[in-house]
Amino acid sequence: MQLTVLPQGWTGSVSIFYNDVAFILQHETDKAPNFLDDITLLGPRTCYERPDGTYETIPKNPNIEHAVDLNQVLHHLVHAGATVSAKKLQLCQPEIIVVGRKCTYKRQEPDIGTVEKVLEWLECKNVLEV
Repeated sequence: MQLTVLPQGWTGSVSIFYNDVAFILQHETDKAPNFLDDITLLGPRTCYERPDGTYETIPKNPNIEHAVDLNQVLHHLVHAGATVSAKKLQLCQPEIIVVGRKCTYKRQEPDIGTVEKVLEWLECKNVLEV
């Protein structure tokens, strides 16, 4: 049996799936932490802030180093029989939205769209609306 989606309604299915992905990527966890079915591949640091607030850029090519890391992670996933969505794949982005968080090379912060949705929630009138 091969699962292509996370089974709904199974007790513990989320933790089983998470543990499977964590096992597949056990040698890459420092570069590729996973959150359920989303894997973010952390690229090398490319900008370093100076005391005056300006940034120094590293002269080496970080894109090649990141491509090698991406190849290793995809290699592990393919050999485990996993599928990867090319539609969701984002390469070398200055900022991305991951699980409702805007991630940049400086920091993470809540995504404005996610915050607006939470602030616009209607008040519950009974327990069935929770």
